[in-house]
Amino acid sequence: MIKVKVIEKASGKAAKGQKVVLSYDGEQGILIEQFTNRNGVASFQARPGSGKVLVNGVERRNCYIDWCTEVALWSVV
Repeated sequence: MIKVKVIEKASGKAAKGQKVVLSYDGEQGILIEQFTNRNGVASFQARPGSGKVLVNGVERRNCYIDWCTEVALWSVV
């Protein structure tokens, strides 16, 4: 299981209800989508791998996605 935690950079608080998408390198068209819960965490039944993390349609990380990845946003708008 992979967990992506989304926080607001300015306050350090959880970013609730944000759409998080995992896009794996080399797998065109395969996207996995979830929304963050009240703790700012989106959970995925997926394997670790190299790819991108998008939040609300904007690429936020291009990295090796493993069991827990954190993304900090300046603004959730």
